[in-house]
Amino acid sequence: MTRSHRLDHAALAAVLASQYQVITRKQALARGVTPSALRQRLRTGGPWQRLLPGVFLAVTGTPTTDQRNVAALRCADRA
Repeated sequence: MTRSHRLDHAALAAVLASQYQVITRKQALARGVTPSALRQRLRTGGPWQRLLPGVFLAVTGTPTTDQRNVAALRCADRA
């Protein structure tokens, strides 16, 4: 069975805006980001970075306190 992924730009932007640009793997995949696209975004020098296992920051630079707090909450939700 072939899976069709359609990136939902609006839904992706909405979750990122509501969570200080922090997103989980599950949230990204649910909005149509493919595993391959996720790897590409997380590559060295890419636009996203890993904050915690399965939790990513969709901007470059040093995470803010708010971003670290959201990441910790999202990581705890996965446990």
